[in-house]
Amino acid sequence: MRQRLIAQRYAKAIVENFETAQLESLLTDIETLKAVLKQYPEVEQSLHTQLLPLQKRLELVKDVLVGTVNTEKWNSMFQLLIKKHRFILISDIFDEIENMVHERRDEVVVNLKIARDLTPESESKVAEYLKSVLHRTVILKKEIHEELIGGFVAETDSMTIDGSILNSLMRFQKLRK
Repeated sequence: MRQRLIAQRYAKAIVENFETAQLESLLTDIETLKAVLKQYPEVEQSLHTQLLPLQKRLELVKDVLVGTVNTEKWNSMFQLLIKKHRFILISDIFDEIENMVHERRDEVVVNLKIARDLTPESESKVAEYLKSVLHRTVILKKEIHEELIGGFVAETDSMTIDGSILNSLMRFQKLRK
């Protein structure tokens, strides 16, 4: 819990330095940085470990930030995290930044589990339904889960809507008992 609060403070410091029109570039940078750190997990470990001299870690930051739009802001943040021995929080900070940006833009991210890929028309209908329930602009992150048979399961941080055929079959089975 304490780590999440710390991550929220760092995220707030970053997000408050961006105008609404710049928020998209912030999200793009996070996608880029997440991809780099996922592709090279040893880099994240190197930035966190105190076994590598501070100067080497600070130099490594420059390589990590190649391809970001807001390089100077990220450089300041990364250097601060490294010097305070808090780089281990970077994933949580990214998540909190994304949450704050979506909140500021009145959006909600919905993890949509589906049995098979949806047609554009079906995806649009699901998004409109979710928008009517959540009263916010919906950003869908789709995942294929064949065990659902059909329908969908929509999850946000605070809500789950289970409209899957698997769930319907399980409820039907309970009724029969």
